[in-house]
Amino acid sequence: MSRSRKYANDAEAIRQNRNASARRSREKNDSIKEIGPLPPVVNSERRERCRDDLLTFMLTYGGTEEADSLYLFRSPFCEEQIHMIKTLEQVLKFGGEVPLCIFRGGCKTTICEWGALWSLAYGWQKFGVVVAASQGMARRIIVNVKTLVTSNPLLAEDANKNEQAKEN
Repeated sequence: MSRSRKYANDAEAIRQNRNASARRSREKNDSIKEIGPLPPVVNSERRERCRDDLLTFMLTYGGTEEADSLYLFRSPFCEEQIHMIKTLEQVLKFGGEVPLCIFRGGCKTTICEWGALWSLAYGWQKFGVVVAASQGMARRIIVNVKTLVTSNPLLAEDANKNEQAKEN
């Protein structure tokens, strides 16, 4: 009894199997990535007001009680903190390296976390890189930024930049 071969040789069978497996893997990954359409922007004026100003972004999305549990900025910023925020804003928009020195407990990490979020949300930066004194600190910063993104109701309302582009 003779059995016909589907492939010319073993190498061809292996290649076809590898290609089929890769195709199935791509299809599976593509189906997982698709999360559906984003909801519309609730307050496009609020979102646009923050586009060019990190301080306004921080106070709008983290300095009001509407920010819920992420109402972080209850006290006004001091002059040194405002200078740090404005300097960070310029670096995030236009590049450069500037040492940021401020007193202990001066909100340095929180300001940088909000700066990273702002620069990514408005496209001032394409990628965010976390550099910290230790791996544990870097992980905490990543968790903090993820928490801002996933738990801040105001950010969630205004997150859909695709919808914003359609409105303009």
